Amino acid sequence: MYYKEESLFEQYALEILDTYKGRGTVFAVTDRGKVYLKEYPGSVAKAEFLAVLLGKINELGIHTETVIGTKEGELLSKDSEGYSYILRRWCEGKECNTSNWDEILLSVDILAELHNAMNCVSIDLPEFLNSDEEKLLKTYEKHTRELRTVRNYVKNRKSKSEFEKEFLKLYSKFAEQASDILDGLKNQSGTKQGFGICHGDFNQHNVVFSNKKPSIISFDNFCYDIQVSDLARFMRKILEKNNWNMGLGMEMVRTYGNKRELSEYETEQIYLRLAYPEKFWKIANHYYNANKAWGFGRYLEKLEKIKREETNREQFLKCMKHFTYA
Repeated sequence: MYYKEESLFEQYALEILDTYKGRGTVFAVTDRGKVYLKEYPGSVAKAEFLAVLLGKINELGIHTETVIGTKEGELLSKDSEGYSYILRRWCEGKECNTSNWDEILLSVDILAELHNAMNCVSIDLPEFLNSDEEKLLKTYEKHTRELRTVRNYVKNRKSKSEFEKEFLKLYSKFAEQASDILDGLKNQSGTKQGFGICHGDFNQHNVVFSNKKPSIISFDNFCYDIQVSDLARFMRKILEKNNWNMGLGMEMVRTYGNKRELSEYETEQIYLRLAYPEKFWKIANHYYNANKAWGFGRYLEKLEKIKREETNREQFLKCMKHFTYA
């Protein structure tokens, strides 16, 4: 009996030596190295653009996964139900250690090199990569409205849990932060610059180290946006795991800037993205959309964690703001 992955691998000119599954992906050891097969919801045009982009980036010395075509020269294979899959060469190694400053800063360094390479690639941008320069403002306005909705919902609940009581105590503080960031985005000065192709999901899981040379994987969410959005996303992930360490945060900005000079507009974008109370919004949003019968213990734990980190977070943001607006 043929399994689905076997019928898919038969579409490629590879000798399969072994297969195993993980994270919704099928990995295979082949005569041409390790590869991985994953369902691909994007269009053929997007897959074609991704394949060309990754090929050109590798030619410029940035080590990334690359796309492998089928025997028929197609970039997407299909199963019996018509679902599309994409096969990529795997980059062997261990993911970035969020406690290791050297690996964190090497990841930032390779991100700056990736952005430089993307800006050097000679490739026509397809229509599906059109960027909305007001996307961040619209996103944060939506988040802020959702916070108000959750606040009103909680206020009207007759019997409030400990989480809900704590949420109401913290709401004013974080709502004020959100309002300040919206004002900052609306009033941001300087020419809008620094837009280009972004990784779209740059985090510790998508940077792997082999012989201390970083490789970048998982480009499924690539997009056209201000490129420091990748840096801000990575910084938030890392700083949340390092109690918003000021020295680490500022060193990440300096490391990126050493490879790719930051404009005033870009530096301000990093600050505004990090200063928005995204973690508080995320907890509120998860709570509001969850089954209330499950209880609120885990949400209360997350709020308590935010409270413990807030002093360090405020100190880092104060330093970052001084650096940004000096």
